[in-house]
Amino acid sequence: MARRIVWGALIAGILGVTAFTLPSYFLYILSLAGIWAIAVIGLDLLTGVAGQISIGHAGFMAIGAYAVALLSLHLEAPFWLALPAAGLLNALIGLALGLPALRLSGPYLAIATLGFGVAVVEILRRWEPVTGGFMGLKVPPPALGPWSLRSDAAQYLLIGILLVFLAGIALRLIRSPFGRAWIALRDREAAAQAAGISRARYRTLAFAVSAFYAGVAGGLLAYRVGRVDPDGLTLMHSIFLVSALIVGGLASVPGAILGAVSLTVLFYLLSGLGTALGWRTEVGDVRNVLYGAALILTAMFLPGGLWRLPMYVRGRRWIPVPSRAPAGEEGWERPMVSVPQIRLRSTGGGRLEVVEVSKRFGGLQALDRVSFTVEPGEIVGLIGPNGAGKTTMLNLISRFYDPDAGAIRFEGHDLLRRRPHEIVRLGIARTFQNVEIFPALTVRENLLVGQHPQTRAGLIAVAAGWPSVRREEARLRERAEEVLEWLGLSALADRPAGSLAFGQRKWVELGRALVAQPRLLLLDEPAAGLHPAERQALQALLRGIREALGCSILLIEHDMNLVMGLCDRIVVLNFGRVIAQGTPAEVAENPLVIEAYLGERREEDAQPTALRSGEGRA
Repeated sequence: MARRIVWGALIAGILGVTAFTLPSYFLYILSLAGIWAIAVIGLDLLTGVAGQISIGHAGFMAIGAYAVALLSLHLEAPFWLALPAAGLLNALIGLALGLPALRLSGPYLAIATLGFGVAVVEILRRWEPVTGGFMGLKVPPPALGPWSLRSDAAQYLLIGILLVFLAGIALRLIRSPFGRAWIALRDREAAAQAAGISRARYRTLAFAVSAFYAGVAGGLLAYRVGRVDPDGLTLMHSIFLVSALIVGGLASVPGAILGAVSLTVLFYLLSGLGTALGWRTEVGDVRNVLYGAALILTAMFLPGGLWRLPMYVRGRRWIPVPSRAPAGEEGWERPMVSVPQIRLRSTGGGRLEVVEVSKRFGGLQALDRVSFTVEPGEIVGLIGPNGAGKTTMLNLISRFYDPDAGAIRFEGHDLLRRRPHEIVRLGIARTFQNVEIFPALTVRENLLVGQHPQTRAGLIAVAAGWPSVRREEARLRERAEEVLEWLGLSALADRPAGSLAFGQRKWVELGRALVAQPRLLLLDEPAAGLHPAERQALQALLRGIREALGCSILLIEHDMNLVMGLCDRIVVLNFGRVIAQGTPAEVAENPLVIEAYLGERREEDAQPTALRSGEGRA
């Protein structure tokens, strides 16, 4: 709290001093820079944080500008009502645009948003009875009660205060479950959905929040300039927003502000320089060339943007998504597997039933009438040679694939009626064959994402910083710390997960599944890539999980020592079919299993011994 008071006093002092000391022309430039900064912050939430590209954001600003103009002229709406109304109108339009955009990504989404921005300008030009066509509309100056904010200093202070306020809300959102959900979907969509994050909900919310910021910025621009017209916010302004975001720094609220202020000031400096030099060409032409050069130079030499320039000065290189290169083992402890240390609530195991499930990919029959069960509290191994269909089975249970035939039920729930993000709410958590952590989040934040289904705070509550939100965040962090301590990851809690060594990432992914307090844990090759000592710790850890939480475990693994020593029952797949089920001893003696693992039978007595000893590899 004291830190916030200090920052608030410092910002208020800067705004007050500059408002009463700078000439009106400079206040006008800084006012415009603040307006563009608000719009760039909104774009950063959508593109930098949520990973959805938009190059038509000036369209949202135009809608906000005309909404303010029409509300002020025809309904005589006061400033304090017209501006938020313009933002909310844009949020609704952002929701509507976000729904069809769910089917698009990358360049296709960029083209779709480009079309939106161009369409808005054309509608404003043609809808003359409402928008005034090419002539546009005049906008009265803003007023707060009896005080008219006509002076440059007054409007500068108003815009500065709103910029600080909206930047604070953006920071609050990024550090909340909403921000973590956006980043998780951006970096690892499948893992995010497995953690309970709805792709449709959070991506449309990102569009709505971003559009709200753009609408407020457009409304402020209308008030500051005093009029609106269709050519005031065009494709070139959308490009300016993207340029400011990249130059300032993606996924950074201070970077968004710095980029907007830098390019706005550059624009007016170039305008004055062009006049002084007597350039006959349009200043905008030169500006666009320099904008392009700035983007190229930033991408080549400063990919983190201006905001991260101090890192380069100190000799550190910023990477948008942390490197996958293994880091050292500093701070790494072997997992502690003493069961009493777990204070998570015992959930008990759930019963999984797979009935006659088949799945075909083109000409490949991945699964053919597969049936098996996992009983409450049971550890079942799902093994077989490479390509047997094991991971496909887990993806069907997790609802990333739809089966061609059959049924999958968990505790009486028909999983085929559920979407991927709903599975964890039933008590099913999973890890992935290729480690799926969120590299841009810290280790602790990865485990907070794993608790996403337990979050209850709404968007407005988070933005307002209600006490209930802080209490919920503290509860989630406490649970994350318990699991981090149990896994020996406490010393790494604040490190980016993408900077960890491979074995450490495995534990982080397992921890993310554990904090969901599952009744069924799906593990896809958890021992792959681990050292022998780590594999032994994993075996003890999984036993401890079963004893402490009582949850069922369905395990895919190639390490036969681990499978034979850990599992209560084993299901063996070969070419998509179940060829054996039973206890480890029964499976080790099964002739079909021996043939699948070791090829044609040569020495009848030696082959079962090989499987029992763990020499066979799935």
